[in-house]
Amino acid sequence: MGARENSVKHLGNFYTVIVGLALTTAIYNLVDANGQVRPFNGVTLLLCVAFVATLLPFYPGAMRHLDKTYLEVDEHAAPKPGALMADFIILFLEGCIFIVLGTKVAHPVAFTFLFTSLLLLDSVWAFFAHLLSPAPRKQELTWAGINFVTVLVLGGFIYSRGLIDSLSAPVPPSTIGIVLCVIALARTVIDYWFSWKHGYYSW
Repeated sequence: MGARENSVKHLGNFYTVIVGLALTTAIYNLVDANGQVRPFNGVTLLLCVAFVATLLPFYPGAMRHLDKTYLEVDEHAAPKPGALMADFIILFLEGCIFIVLGTKVAHPVAFTFLFTSLLLLDSVWAFFAHLLSPAPRKQELTWAGINFVTVLVLGGFIYSRGLIDSLSAPVPPSTIGIVLCVIALARTVIDYWFSWKHGYYSW
């Protein structure tokens, strides 16, 4: 195994640890000290569902991107200079946002802004990952489009509900929980549909 393959393996392992920590954090914040689900009328549970629904495609998507970009390529189709470093930086930042997002499953407004920021960052990453890819691929560009459209939808929700004015905007938490849960689930379904369509997964 060469130096590049080892670097990709280490990055994958590092991202796996961060994702595991983020998931643990979200589950921890779903329950109270006595192991009971926090009594937030289901809002915390809805945000946890939105969190997991987003994490599910993000993690395998990142792993498949690394495999297809650096491991499953012809020796003459080498990645462009700086591509792996860019992937490392962005995946690290996304992992950190996931961890913070896991701490905010009981705080709907803060969760909304972090969730939107995560998708915006991933949209930018996916676009540049497409440009730096050693071979033309549709999947990264598709991810960028899906996430950007989702960000626009979330932006419309944030603006229409006045969330941008204050973190204590008078919006029913249940409304935020339901909207984010539906958006996250819909985004994930669309994500996986296009991933299988483009042959990104072989399950």
